[in-house]
Amino acid sequence: MKKNYLLVLLCILVSVFAWTVEDQNIVEQFLMFSGDNFFEGKVWTPATALFVHGDLAHLIGNMFFLFVFGNTLEDVVGAKKTMAV
Repeated sequence: MKKNYLLVLLCILVSVFAWTVEDQNIVEQFLMFSGDNFFEGKVWTPATALFVHGDLAHLIGNMFFLFVFGNTLEDVVGAKKTMAV
């Protein structure tokens, strides 16, 4: 199984969580990147923000391109380098 598929699945799961959580402040404070969050010590937010998508169209578009180009990239450079990108 390609690692790229796991990345697609992770993006879907995190986005669905972010859309359905009752208190959107939690999403903004702990998953979304902002200068305030970062300098308040939430240094993980630049990474977690990559997995949150604003709406279904945004998610579908990004996952389509990740699926197509991620698989090709993984074939060319390998799974570890693909995940690093």
